[in-house]
Amino acid sequence: MSILEADSIRYNINGRQLLSDIYLKLETGKVTALVGRNGEGKTTLFKIIYGVLHTEDRSVRVDGKYPGPQLYKVPGVLGFLPQKTFTPKHLKVKNLFSIYNLNMSDCFADFPELAKCVNASFGSLSGGETRLFEIYFIVKSPFQFVILDEPFTLISPIFIERLKAFLTKEKANKGILLSDHLIHDVMDVCDDLYLLNMGVLKKTTIQEIKISYLRISE
Repeated sequence: MSILEADSIRYNINGRQLLSDIYLKLETGKVTALVGRNGEGKTTLFKIIYGVLHTEDRSVRVDGKYPGPQLYKVPGVLGFLPQKTFTPKHLKVKNLFSIYNLNMSDCFADFPELAKCVNASFGSLSGGETRLFEIYFIVKSPFQFVILDEPFTLISPIFIERLKAFLTKEKANKGILLSDHLIHDVMDVCDDLYLLNMGVLKKTTIQEIKISYLRISE
């Protein structure tokens, strides 16, 4: 088992303390979920952990060691799925599998509806198809940990169910951190759950979220 710990993270924006003394722990073999309302700083926290957003107050350890402030530069440690697509539109789907060194048949076993896209250019895909392929490429790449920012967004209900099954299977190979506004789907797959509220991150339970957070949100 490997452990990634993000500790003592603070971030200010326009005089507002967006993140205050954040501590977050990821473990291989688990899906860890982060919930919170819009504007609470979930994506900001992800970018800080990944190393693409700078803050002086930040400590990230992997198995007790400090790999450096830009974790995305350290091979094989952390992959990141942003909210927006990142794949060049002109590339064909079949060529992307070669680029990522992944097996197409394995992907289509998990998501059979995507097989029809194999000869298409990435820019011709629907939003849901684009999202699923990018999730697959990130999760199946040889990282110890992956961050998925709103993985269920743009995806139809049948694909969401397949995606939840895929993430549940793949957590055996890595640690997964995710956040999404589809809270019930998040709770279906998570092993550990954190709530970000007014700059403070608190480890919580599904029952507590159902009682307090979901009642307020709805």
